[in-house]
Amino acid sequence: MSDATQTDVIMGITSTDTTPIGAAASEETGVSDGMFFLKIDGATDWRFYVRSGSTTIASAVSLGTITAATPDILAFDYNPQNKEVSIYVNNVKKSTVTATTFPAGVQYAQIGIQNGDANARNLTVDWVLACQER
Repeated sequence: MSDATQTDVIMGITSTDTTPIGAAASEETGVSDGMFFLKIDGATDWRFYVRSGSTTIASAVSLGTITAATPDILAFDYNPQNKEVSIYVNNVKKSTVTATTFPAGVQYAQIGIQNGDANARNLTVDWVLACQER
């Protein structure tokens, strides 16, 4: 991303296809159901949320410091056996959260960026991998 501070970014799976980034100070509330990374305006860290029925089921913050124009690799996996979500930043496991309720709605791949001020912002995505083990 072109600016590490004045930018909101969301990446993951969500049920929301329009306005996925909520209002300032509650950016995660733009998504009613989903599992996603979020970078909020004014902060320089990655966060992760699991939301179901417009309620945050689990979250993790301070998952890695963002540097402008520097690539990050974000990943998560969900284990339905123990209801755990493992969260990775730059190939390092940063956290594990328990998702007692899986997001209820149909999930779509979501990548979004929003500027935090009046200046244009850019986000480059080199690749996306999504898979489901059966």
